[in-house]
Amino acid sequence: MSRAKVTRQLPESVIEGSAYLLGDFVDADAIIPVRYCTRPTAEILVRRCLTQIDADFPAKVRRGLILVAGKDFGRGSANENSVRALQLSGVQAVVARSYGVLFRRNAVNLGLPILECGEVVEATEAGDLIEVDLENWRCANITAGVEADAVSISEIEREILGAGGAIKWIKENRDS
Repeated sequence: MSRAKVTRQLPESVIEGSAYLLGDFVDADAIIPVRYCTRPTAEILVRRCLTQIDADFPAKVRRGLILVAGKDFGRGSANENSVRALQLSGVQAVVARSYGVLFRRNAVNLGLPILECGEVVEATEAGDLIEVDLENWRCANITAGVEADAVSISEIEREILGAGGAIKWIKENRDS
């Protein structure tokens, strides 16, 4: 499906990017294998991110990418480097049907927006233009013309994401 390039001014709370599709049950160790996490450098995390699923992922990834995944994304390990690897690779946000509990917590704490929005996942093909509205907690597939509310998260989780992660949130709020 081809689309015309549209230039629009987006609010600061809106992230827009190209969809990179992943399936169901992608575990944290498939995002970045533990063997690369003993002394992780940014270079290693970027070079090895998602290579167990797509050996060419590091070459394909570019700033502005939004991962679109199925059920239980990031399940398994409490490896926070899986979130860091995605961020360092240029992933701006993840839209999935559901998340592993530990990955979800790590993503919020490290400031990676993750939204549960099955309607958008269902409608998305590789390369579609995806929009994530962090203020209204909505997702849209602009290419397919599908928009839906994401599963709600707590107000404190939204604040932490808005600050860019838990450490930044603590620094901003420690004197309050």
